[in-house]
Amino acid sequence: MKKFDKGVQWAERALICAAFFVMVAVTFAQVVARFIFNDPISWSEEVARYLFLWITLIGASHAIALGKHFCVDFLISRFPPKLYKATALFTVLCVLVFAAIMVHYGWSVAWRTRFQVSPALELPMCYPYLCIPLSGLFTIVHLVAGFFPGRGGAAPAGLEGGYAE
Repeated sequence: MKKFDKGVQWAERALICAAFFVMVAVTFAQVVARFIFNDPISWSEEVARYLFLWITLIGASHAIALGKHFCVDFLISRFPPKLYKATALFTVLCVLVFAAIMVHYGWSVAWRTRFQVSPALELPMCYPYLCIPLSGLFTIVHLVAGFFPGRGGAAPAGLEGGYAE
């Protein structure tokens, strides 16, 4: 599971870096075209919007892999250790259910919009929407990998020793 999780993390980093590079380049080209040549690029805003969506959702799953998601634990940090661990496990299970919903409904939306095209690029809308089920799938992989701390995966806060004891 560790190798698979590391492979998914590598794919996430590659997607995020590539999307960010293209988004910055397209946005810079748009600024140059608009203010220097007085001829804006009609499709640049759409590309930047879709790439930002991909960066955000894939970045969220990557943050889970690294254990870097923010956590407001003002109240639960005062719980006794067993209750704290149970609360953390419940949180992870809720995220797991939400990720499964993202995969199911995200795939459904992507499939239903495969013939709908975007206004400027005339790109099938399934491509922008595919980041939803992909992010959910990556999140599930990271959470399952975190279930087995000896085999890789960053355990969420409060569960560093593993989920099962």
